[in-house]
Amino acid sequence: MAWIFTAEEKSQQFTLFSGYVPTFGSKAQAIDLYRCVSYSGSDLSKAGYSFTEVTSASALARLIEGEVTSINDLAGAEAALQALLLSEAPQVYVPAIKTFHENGFQSYHRVDNGLRTNLAFELFQDEASWDFLAASECVQVCDGKIMSSSDRKSKLVGRVLSELNFTDLNSGQVSQGAPLVLSDMLSVPSYLSDKSSLRARRGDGFQKRFYSTLNLSWEKAVSNIPPVVCSFSLPPLLAIVMDHADNRQDIPAVIKSLRQALAEVRSELRGLDMLATHAKGQAQIEAAVRHLEQSFSAIIPESRLTRSELNIRKLNIVQKVVRPIIRYAAGFFINNGGDFADGFNISANAIEELVRTERIVDRTLTAQNFVELVKTDSVQFLVKHHLSETEIISIEKSIDRFGRS
Repeated sequence: MAWIFTAEEKSQQFTLFSGYVPTFGSKAQAIDLYRCVSYSGSDLSKAGYSFTEVTSASALARLIEGEVTSINDLAGAEAALQALLLSEAPQVYVPAIKTFHENGFQSYHRVDNGLRTNLAFELFQDEASWDFLAASECVQVCDGKIMSSSDRKSKLVGRVLSELNFTDLNSGQVSQGAPLVLSDMLSVPSYLSDKSSLRARRGDGFQKRFYSTLNLSWEKAVSNIPPVVCSFSLPPLLAIVMDHADNRQDIPAVIKSLRQALAEVRSELRGLDMLATHAKGQAQIEAAVRHLEQSFSAIIPESRLTRSELNIRKLNIVQKVVRPIIRYAAGFFINNGGDFADGFNISANAIEELVRTERIVDRTLTAQNFVELVKTDSVQFLVKHHLSETEIISIEKSIDRFGRS
């Protein structure tokens, strides 16, 4: 990665990073975000990079291992699933600071040890996935105490280094925005459970456009179900995963299987991003984007059609498309010594192909795949099947505590 840095204040070096990089359960790399100016390396969006967070990875593991205690656990699990299923190389952002000790030792200090179980790490054990430590500030440490910081507004000065917790390193203005800054610099999407991260950003592309469209359509479809089991719903990817799993212990294998099955979908979504920068007129680009978004928007409605509705649509398409062909062909053959049956046989060979191309979801491979995946069992059933009564009550209480949307 070709990062551009200002010089390190203490060493006056322009190197990518220097110092010990601690690892917990996964390979890790580090970046001096506090002195990073820009990125000028290879296009990581084409490689399918994305960012998610420690809390989301932990929430997904907690869903599998239990206990789910909050609606935020479901939101975090869904964010982690977006990263795992819709991006090729999900990176887990880890808040950190860089430390200079009086003996000359340099290290990246992280305090997330114990926040993720072994399973939380295993879910992201892909060759291209790393723990991505981003140092939001550089501090001078003497006798185990932070004496100064590169951030003039730092709240860490005067604190004992060993007593810092995850909130301390993830509550500053720089550290809170770090995953989004990284996304902007690298032009790759970020999948975070924090609602403040939902505004459009550089690199979001069709991966996030697709999910946003799917999620809105999904919420509209499931929102009117009476709250027999629970008053909350499951987000779409979580519902798909639960639908494929006999029990929660099956979920890791289901995620792995779905990730493999959706490889072509991820490739298509990355390829579609080229539309926005293609050397076409703006009107052509807008028309192409509308064409694709209609395909995404049709996923839920298409998946809800009954067999009789599909048959009626097929019959209507046959009548609309084939009738003029039959008339033309029959007239041609009759005038040339043939009979009516000859004209019908010519058009009949093309009927199934004509019917297939009329489905809007067939405009994209992504929609074709997801129109089958979203045919899940009832959300109320999935909640009752996979979550305990204690967990359901805890989630309901958390919604009341945080406020219903």
